Amino acid sequence: KDALWRNVISLPRGAIPQLQQLVPSHSDSADSSSSAISASQRLVSQIQEQDGEIRRLAARAKGAIEQEQSRKNLLRVGALIVALTLIIIGWQAYQWASEQMALRSLYNSGTQAVSSGDFATAQETFASLARQAPNYQDVQTQLLESYYQPAVLAMDAGEWETARSELAELASLDAGYKDSRELLLESYYQSAVLAVDAGEWAAARNVLVHPGVNTPIVGGVM
Repeated sequence: KDALWRNVISLPRGAIPQLQQLVPSHSDSADSSSSAISASQRLVSQIQEQDGEIRRLAARAKGAIEQEQSRKNLLRVGALIVALTLIIIGWQAYQWASEQMALRSLYNSGTQAVSSGDFATAQETFASLARQAPNYQDVQTQLLESYYQPAVLAMDAGEWETARSELAELASLDAGYKDSRELLLESYYQSAVLAVDAGEWAAARNVLVHPGVNTPIVGGVM
């Protein structure tokens, strides 16, 4: 302490007040500390407020990003559904077109067979087409005609048994088609006439009472 006082005493006269100004008093030091604490508290409060605002902004941004991502996902799903729908429609259209081409090919084959007189092929072709597509164009009529036309040709040629065979098949499909019933009875009658002319009385009788004839035929009268 003595050395300290000696140093103080040795200072120039005007230096002591200046030192007093530089060294704060106890009360000044307390005020400064209080101000610093208040400033620190205000700073902390501001930081907390800013942090809360930042968090709210971040939450909004996150929500907006999630909504945008959901919208994009929905668009992707929608686009995928549309693409799959178009693929299914295209495939169905392709199948339908392929089926129509196959049916058309069968129909053309049947009509060509009729034109060339190949009625057996025509019958088989139209029967197949009728099974696959019963309402395709006039396939039912074409099928009946494939039996009726050869029956008429056979009748004209006097081939009674051949005519009867075709007419019997026709009757199983449509017993009332055109005059097929009358032609069938005529084929039985003409066969009976041939048997009588040949003196084959039993054969003639069997023909006339055949189950295919509902009423006995005498002299061509039904």
